[in-house]
Amino acid sequence: IIVHLTDSELIMSNPNNWQYKVQVLRTSAASISLAASTIIALMIVLSTGRLSKPYRRLIFGLSISDIIQSIGIISSPFAQPPDTLGARWARGSISACEFSGFLMTSGTALIPMYTFALTLYFLLIVKYKMPVASFVRKVEWKLHVGIILWNLIGNSVAVAKDDFNARPTGLCNMTGYPIGCNIAPDVYGECSRGKDSGSDALILVNGPIMVCFAG
Repeated sequence: IIVHLTDSELIMSNPNNWQYKVQVLRTSAASISLAASTIIALMIVLSTGRLSKPYRRLIFGLSISDIIQSIGIISSPFAQPPDTLGARWARGSISACEFSGFLMTSGTALIPMYTFALTLYFLLIVKYKMPVASFVRKVEWKLHVGIILWNLIGNSVAVAKDDFNARPTGLCNMTGYPIGCNIAPDVYGECSRGKDSGSDALILVNGPIMVCFAG
């Protein structure tokens, strides 16, 4: 069996390289972000006002989004199957990697979506003087439902299509397996998993992110 490796994959097979250091830094940064967002979420739910106002609920949603993404990033290196190339910390399985990828991808899309929702809140309340009660009744609930359903249903479909797979970079995300099969199947072989992961990621994650930032 001839295994073709890209330059990045060859580099990742050596734990003492810059990509491994990036993995350590990424995990450390995600840990700090997780702690900060958890503190913010707890401050909101334990404060006197709690979740009584839309602004508080949107900030809470943004904090939970970051918590979800951070847990996905932190767990990815450990959730990968042990035979993943260059995965020094891998102790997981395909199912564990899928769950980690589900969390990270969901959080990646949730954060810009809730950021957009918060921007829309200020636009309607401050610039257009919409009453807070009207925002809650006509806009807010639609934002929460739309954001949650989009990510829950979309990522569930991605799991069903085997889109979440391990990468040598230490992440479980939407990619084909074996690595490179989406780009050059004649070199890396046909995809046994995640054949449509590229287009699915564009629709589920990249598309909404671009729309939110454009908005």
